[in-house]
Amino acid sequence: MIVEVFVFTSAISWGLLDLTRKILGKNFSAPFLALVLSVGQIPIVIGWTLFEAPIIYSPTYIVPTLIIVLMHSAASIAFIRSVTLAPLSETIPFLAFSPAVTALLGLTIQEWLSPLQWIGIGCIMVGVGKVRTSKAMKPGEDTSSESEQAIGKWLMLFVALCWGGAIFLDKVALQFATPSCHALLITLLSSIVLYGIVRFRNIELQMKSLLSSPALLLLPAFSGLAFITQLLAIQVYPVGVFESIKRAVGVFMAALFGLLFFQEELTFRKIALLTLVVFGTSLVLLF
Repeated sequence: MIVEVFVFTSAISWGLLDLTRKILGKNFSAPFLALVLSVGQIPIVIGWTLFEAPIIYSPTYIVPTLIIVLMHSAASIAFIRSVTLAPLSETIPFLAFSPAVTALLGLTIQEWLSPLQWIGIGCIMVGVGKVRTSKAMKPGEDTSSESEQAIGKWLMLFVALCWGGAIFLDKVALQFATPSCHALLITLLSSIVLYGIVRFRNIELQMKSLLSSPALLLLPAFSGLAFITQLLAIQVYPVGVFESIKRAVGVFMAALFGLLFFQEELTFRKIALLTLVVFGTSLVLLF
């Protein structure tokens, strides 16, 4: 039961993080927000190491970890840029590809899924991927051009591939290090890479905005909770199952937030597709 708590806590935290990045992305550059998220997460993971000793069991750990850092850094910037260019519920559905990527990669570490679970993943992918809004407005009712929205969607597809591969590599890396150690190193290395990107591109750090925009502190809070509970969950859960549940919860939250904050309509078609997502999630969980 405790594992399910980790799974859904992580999924909900990722959803809240998505909304926060969407809102803040209107006023801050994507690399700056990604840096704030990563650096702000450092105290959280350091706190975790006080309860679990950070240990690396094998030098083999280094290879997947470095790849994860590059994936996380690139995906974090691409995600913020994507949801800034296009409506939340028009971009989030492209993350539907990540469960398939993760589940297929999971086969290489013998995480076999039942036929019904594969059907469930398929239902989630169809439901998440086909959800669209009939009317999508950004805060302030400003709209992007079609070309900007197209770029936003391609960026989100790139994010899906990165996140789908990264969570698989997380599980591989956890064979060679404790979860707290992995979280600490990923966070520290990602912060260094992102800081390098910010300085290389001469992006203003906007440090005064940290005082004027307390909402920025929500980024590391949601991210830290999401990442820690994710690492705890995938030690037990097959990565394909976990990623499917995360995406299912994410699309529900995107639809809800779109309705509440961005004037996006909840159509009958969307309700039907969300019902398909519920059905698929049930298959993944129960079988």
